[in-house]
Amino acid sequence: MNTYNHRSIQWILFLLLITGSAVSFAQKKAPNYTLKGKITGMKSTDKVTVYLERYRGDNMQQDSALVKNGTFSFCGNVKDPVWAILSYSLSTKEGGEAVRPSSELFIEKGVLNVSFSLGNISQAVFSGSPLNTEKVAYESKTADLITALSEVRSAYFKVEDLMGDSTQDRAKLKQQMKAIEKRSDSLDNLKTTTDSSYIARHPSNYFSLYLLSESFRHGMPFELAMGLFKQIKAPLKLTLAGRKLTTDLQRAQKVSVGMVAPEFSLPDSTGKVVKLSSYRGKYVLVDFWASWCVPCRQENPNVVAAYQKFSTYNFNVLGISSDFGRDSWMAALREDKLSWPNLLDAGQKVGKLFDVTAIPSNFLIGPDGKIIAKNLRGAALERKLAEVLPH
Repeated sequence: MNTYNHRSIQWILFLLLITGSAVSFAQKKAPNYTLKGKITGMKSTDKVTVYLERYRGDNMQQDSALVKNGTFSFCGNVKDPVWAILSYSLSTKEGGEAVRPSSELFIEKGVLNVSFSLGNISQAVFSGSPLNTEKVAYESKTADLITALSEVRSAYFKVEDLMGDSTQDRAKLKQQMKAIEKRSDSLDNLKTTTDSSYIARHPSNYFSLYLLSESFRHGMPFELAMGLFKQIKAPLKLTLAGRKLTTDLQRAQKVSVGMVAPEFSLPDSTGKVVKLSSYRGKYVLVDFWASWCVPCRQENPNVVAAYQKFSTYNFNVLGISSDFGRDSWMAALREDKLSWPNLLDAGQKVGKLFDVTAIPSNFLIGPDGKIIAKNLRGAALERKLAEVLPH
């Protein structure tokens, strides 16, 4: 009887082992994507390692593969398309330094082929991937616009650097900066219009969802972005990118035009605690800026002019600075002659409350506490004040 039980137990354990192995094997999903790559122009002595960085929200996963006979491959599983960066490092026999040139792409289900010549990965050619084909086609159509935007931003940073040189003519540089900003605004508007047109025409394309997410992140107005998102087909909204954009839009909606501005309180430059609710019954411009922000400093004279012109008509300004130190903040207040209450938001808690992702940024709030307009810069601020203020 004991022998029978012993053998029975052995048999049961054997069956459990086999069954467990089968279950474990079944749980390992077969890869649903394969990325096959080919690199031309390599020397026999070159050692090239290719890296694939896949992004899902804020999470990044990196894989690497050694190039053999000019080829490499990656495989894995994706539920939805994911944005990725393909790069490589090159080590030569002569001891050349490793470099990491890169190209952006999407990883989606299926077999994706990519080929490029060594030193020219930015011109990689993709096949077998409808999403990457669409991406490349759109980038080709908008290449001139992207180049123009890049050039105007380079010009801006060049003038910005010169602003710190005391030997330069600051008045002349300010005029150059205004011209550059005007050109930049024009190009940004064209980019927004171009992206919007594409998204509206392709509501069932994942690239439209990606393009909308990027455009909104880079400043597309909330009302426009929300209108376009409503046109996006339902299945796309259930993807990780769709859910993230839903969350971003919901957060932005809380501080959109027509909504009651969130309450906050911070100490001003004299230490007195100021609450936004203390401005009920008045028009107030909540102005986010910082002493280190050149565009903010360029915009300050416009805000000063508007304040001087409309302060007698129930118009007020409340400055919110994200400066890291008090000294630079106070110096900027004196230099720019910002005479209205200014609050230091060192931890950017109020900035996050208003979903501010870039400065300068401002919110015009009416007597009832509701947001009337956002990001009024230059002459647009005075035009809006003339429209809404009783005078």
